[in-house]
Amino acid sequence: ADLRRDNELLTNNIISPAIFDQDRATVDSLKATIAADAAAITNADVQLSFCYIKSPINGRIGRLLVNQGNVVKDLDTVLAVINQMKPIYVDFSVPEQHLPALREQMAGGPLKVQAAIPQHAAQCAEGQLLLINNQVDSTGTILLRAQFPNDDEMLWPGQFVNATLTLKTERNVVVVPSAAVQLSQDGRYVCVVKPDNTVDIRKVELGNTYGALSVVTKGIQA
Repeated sequence: ADLRRDNELLTNNIISPAIFDQDRATVDSLKATIAADAAAITNADVQLSFCYIKSPINGRIGRLLVNQGNVVKDLDTVLAVINQMKPIYVDFSVPEQHLPALREQMAGGPLKVQAAIPQHAAQCAEGQLLLINNQVDSTGTILLRAQFPNDDEMLWPGQFVNATLTLKTERNVVVVPSAAVQLSQDGRYVCVVKPDNTVDIRKVELGNTYGALSVVTKGIQA
């Protein structure tokens, strides 16, 4: 306020420029003092934060790996292991020959993935395909990652599950038990029982296989 009034007085040549410069220097000094105090507050907040250990993620903490009285060293001592539960990720691999169809279907929208615990196959968790890895492994497979909300915590970190990725649905196709398909020098065939109780050998061409069933694209009718 004094600086503003002195500025008006200086404009009318009522006070000398030296007085105005002195008031302006005082204002600048007070502003610097405020900035220094703000820096001191920030430094105090930083020092105070060092008194607490916070997890970088939300998850479930396991058993404590240190006890009261143990020596703890920065960047060397593991206090506990925290695993993210919601959401949770499932990694699985598929043969590389499915990669073109996989990329084509994923370009059209999110792909549904189901995960089931082997001992409880009837209970499935549903998620979406999140990632196709950027290279094929030396085993001829490519790694995929799916994300699951896991609100009920059915899936557990480190657990083995059966993952099912649905690319498309085939309707009105002929299926046979996979065990019924035999292999000969001429290719694959099945044995068909005719009305006169004789057996006829039919060469067949197969499509996809799901579980214990194989899709027959050519060779027999329903």
